[in-house]
Amino acid sequence: MIKHLRSIAAVALMAVSMLSAKADDFSFDYSYYGNLEVEMAGNPLGTSKNEIKVAPCGQDSITLILDNFTLSMGTTNMYVGTIKIDSIKVENSADGFSFSKEDVVQIEPGYYPIGEDVVWSGALLPAMPVSVEGTLVDGKLVLAINIESMKVNVKFTSDPSTSFSGPLSVEMNGNPMGASEQVIKIVDRGDGMNALMLSNFSLGVMHVGNILVDSISAGETISHEAGIVISKGSYPADADWFGHTLGVVPVSVNGTVASGNLDLVIDINMPDLGVIKVSFDGVSTSISEIPADTETGVKAVYTVSGVKVGDSTDNLPSGIYIVKENGKSYKILK
Repeated sequence: MIKHLRSIAAVALMAVSMLSAKADDFSFDYSYYGNLEVEMAGNPLGTSKNEIKVAPCGQDSITLILDNFTLSMGTTNMYVGTIKIDSIKVENSADGFSFSKEDVVQIEPGYYPIGEDVVWSGALLPAMPVSVEGTLVDGKLVLAINIESMKVNVKFTSDPSTSFSGPLSVEMNGNPMGASEQVIKIVDRGDGMNALMLSNFSLGVMHVGNILVDSISAGETISHEAGIVISKGSYPADADWFGHTLGVVPVSVNGTVASGNLDLVIDINMPDLGVIKVSFDGVSTSISEIPADTETGVKAVYTVSGVKVGDSTDNLPSGIYIVKENGKSYKILK
């Protein structure tokens, strides 16, 4: 494994123009963080902070992913696995978007935690009926997943977040690996703490995964050190993500967030690869902060991450877009 990573790293250093974690034309957030409530046979099993991942899946459809789902029953954990529901149709609703699907799903093995006592029981069972329904309104994702044969109900509500878009540059052991326009989210946990999210982070041809640094003290100054487990990314769907295989990775985050600007440096100490330094200078992508030309009425079209994609909605890839026209903002689903 170590030799394999080093070989890929050498290729990645030569592929400096291929820096990834790319923002593309998919307009959902790739990842949401918030409260996950679990019931089994009508009995509450508690609420925890968790991540729900989203990926594009054909015309007007998404894939939802809940990794490493575990039922905590007192001092006992039942490790279920990764629940992945494909091809969920997204529809316009009165105030945003809605989706629902009933499907037969094969639960996949999880990847964290690891150990001899961790058995992903859901992956040992046959494919089973799973249903999901939810809404996305003003950036807030609310959904419910029902696994009838296990008598398990899961409810997820994303925490409020602010997305920042701007240039992200990466160095690997002091070697520049290029720069690209990316999005970083700051999530308000509601308890005086924030979480920071960088989804689908890659180093050239090396697909690392989702960087989520939790329990950062809220405020204009960011200074935090932690050991994190990098989770699998959600897009591209066929990527060979390796960050989760590294175990607990030391990370430090330092910067400021004020007046709609996020200046940030993230140092990631990856075993056998070295120090990855990520520098980011972003601006809030709040809809209200995207300017419209109120005098000429010129249309401007943006992704929900705030990246302008043109002046027309014609020939856009599938996804959700923000349109600014005649001083007004509205969303469309292509």
